[in-house]
Amino acid sequence: MKKQKLIVTELNHAVTSHKTRILTALTEDGRLSEIYAEPTEQNLRIGSIYIGKVRKIVPNIQAAFVDIAPGVSTYLSLEHTEHCHRVRAQNAAGKIVPGDELLVQIQKDAKGGKVPTVTTNLSLAGEYLVLTTGDRKLGISGKIDPDTRKKLKAAAESMPRKDYGIIVRTNACFAKEEELEKERVQLDRILTAILRKSETRSCYSCLYQGIPQYIRLMHRVRPDRVTEIVTDLPEICQELTAEQQNQSLPLPPVRLYEDSYPLASAAGLSSQLEKALRKKVWLKSGGSLIIEPTEALTVIDVNTEKSISGKHSKELHYQKTNREAALEIARQIRLRNLSGIILIDFINMKSEEANHALMRQMQMLLQEDPVPAQVIDRTALGLVEITRKKISKCLADQLTSD
Repeated sequence: MKKQKLIVTELNHAVTSHKTRILTALTEDGRLSEIYAEPTEQNLRIGSIYIGKVRKIVPNIQAAFVDIAPGVSTYLSLEHTEHCHRVRAQNAAGKIVPGDELLVQIQKDAKGGKVPTVTTNLSLAGEYLVLTTGDRKLGISGKIDPDTRKKLKAAAESMPRKDYGIIVRTNACFAKEEELEKERVQLDRILTAILRKSETRSCYSCLYQGIPQYIRLMHRVRPDRVTEIVTDLPEICQELTAEQQNQSLPLPPVRLYEDSYPLASAAGLSSQLEKALRKKVWLKSGGSLIIEPTEALTVIDVNTEKSISGKHSKELHYQKTNREAALEIARQIRLRNLSGIILIDFINMKSEEANHALMRQMQMLLQEDPVPAQVIDRTALGLVEITRKKISKCLADQLTSD
């Protein structure tokens, strides 16, 4: 079982275009597996809830543009808006029209000239549960084994519910039934407070600030794997400690790093970040990956650098290199926060059995990713197609964008 360490620090470096960023890093057995970079002051944080005003309806794409501040526009799909919370409506018939004031939650970051995406289906996430106002059904994480699923489903079905759905998260495996109910009550209170505030607040008010990545990641890590949580930022140390105590998180105490040598350097974050932005990634076998993101998709090419003599030896070497490449590709996808369509050009293998085994290995590795990802197919040209849900900016954009 991989041991995890959570590190939160500040970095102003060439790798961040000399812009100060709060780095939240997760290492597994000493290797960086996830890292997020946030501006020190972030207004449009994912998860934040605003009273927005509908500026324009675009019927042919079933969408609306909603302003959440003067001059700050967002994109809203009009599908699944039947449970939207209208603060002030222009049309009593039920359709969303320009001028309506709605509660919207930031769902995706702005990227490549596109405005942020918002939703009217609000969600509040805790350590074990997520409350949703859109889908009002009960959902259980697919990563939970069947026996535990049955127990958690029974526990969740016994909970009193209002006008919201409940999603049971993977971490609920480690919780007692009373802990689940305690968290549901806490989330219910937050949701009720948001709805009450919306009745008296003016348009463009922020009613709920999205959770910073260091808090989000602290809730998501596996309690049985985390060995240390460390930061050199006193305010964030206090914030993490308060969250841990308030939520009764079964994690190690947060340690404040006070050495004169920078934590980012001690943890090797600067050098690992530089590697995470490089096009070429070396494999231990001598092979390499070439990772090329574009606006439409990401292409990953697997290469073998060694010259192997003999057909049998060559085929075995290709299989070994591809298996090693699959492990590193899964890691790089998480580390770089790649999303959308990802095409992988593995080394050609003659054995169909080996090709199928590689596809199965890739799918199993993606199941460990906290962001939904899956193998779609192997194309006619032999490329393995993967899709991964877009939630936030890729690492390169997080480090350099405003």
